[in-house]
Amino acid sequence: MRSLDFLSTDYLENPWPLYAHYRREQPIWWSDEIRMHCVFRYEHVHAILKDPRFTVEFPFRITEELFGRTLIDMEGPEHLRLRRKVAPLVGNANLAIFAREVSEPRITALVRAAAEQPPMEFMRAIAERVPTLMISEFLGFPLEDERWLFEQMMILMDHLDGKRGNRQEVYDVHTAVSAWLDGIIARLLSEGPGTRGFKRLIDGIRDETPETIKILYWTFLAGGIETSMCLLGNAATVLSRNPSWFEQLATVPSMARAILDEVLRFEPVQASTVRFASETLELGGVTIKRGQAVNLLLASAARDDSTFASPDVFDPTRTLSNSLSFAVGPHACVGKTFTMMNAEITLRTLWNTWQGVQPVEDAPAIIRGASFRKPHALFLKAKH
Repeated sequence: MRSLDFLSTDYLENPWPLYAHYRREQPIWWSDEIRMHCVFRYEHVHAILKDPRFTVEFPFRITEELFGRTLIDMEGPEHLRLRRKVAPLVGNANLAIFAREVSEPRITALVRAAAEQPPMEFMRAIAERVPTLMISEFLGFPLEDERWLFEQMMILMDHLDGKRGNRQEVYDVHTAVSAWLDGIIARLLSEGPGTRGFKRLIDGIRDETPETIKILYWTFLAGGIETSMCLLGNAATVLSRNPSWFEQLATVPSMARAILDEVLRFEPVQASTVRFASETLELGGVTIKRGQAVNLLLASAARDDSTFASPDVFDPTRTLSNSLSFAVGPHACVGKTFTMMNAEITLRTLWNTWQGVQPVEDAPAIIRGASFRKPHALFLKAKH
């Protein structure tokens, strides 16, 4: 079996033939380079995500080094308790008010300003800003810190994606953001409940200790900014190449979620995630020893033809009840509704502002990445 180079241009830009090869020839493959079992088929990825014998808890996880303690690295009763406490705040009722009072007006103003002088570089003008602004509003951050916060989080996320290796830089950035969060949490607790129509995160968790509140704040930062930016970039790239579906997303509300769900399957935001075996077990004829890591290739599972008919075709009419977008099981993304809502508002506003969207022909966008996939630049203009 040939080795798979996770940093090669072939893998970063067009992993689909490689995934198909491994799904067919060796669906659970041990990589000496990363010291993990790599899992390529949908059936195996789904089974591991649902199996309590595979855990996120393990010493020296890079996510805990980068962000400190978060829900991303927790298991057990406390993890479940905090997820349940946050759930109403990111539920449909609260977010409907947030959309009306915050997302709709702010995103509309941002998109219209960026559209005044086309072509628009969508990633810089919109995709980088919407997630940071919306999370800042929801968490109670000063909006003037938006650019600084985005830049600090991208430094940390680049370490997660293997683009940076300076541990001192990680320490310095984490220390700076952590101290900044301490100050904000102390201020929010001293101010008391807000008077807006919607509840910010702090309004539902202010009875927790500052340390626990910080766990949840880091969770939203670590899990929300990069993934939301990638979703916006991937969606705008795919839909600009499929303008009839872009128009439907903007004009047929009932189709918007199905279209975005198919974008997530067709061009997944997160290429992979890691779990650890809590006991020795067998999966697909392969023995996985206690303590060994498994690298779940979510992007490969999303185009597994044993689960999805014609998986290389973008088709929002397909049924996606079995999608792994935003994961499944106890670590399914707690902020999925928040992310999808803001993406829908952004893309709908962009289409309606220009009455059509198309990519700039001489600047094609390439979706690429190791852990997270997105276009580094995406130039768009009005259709007419």
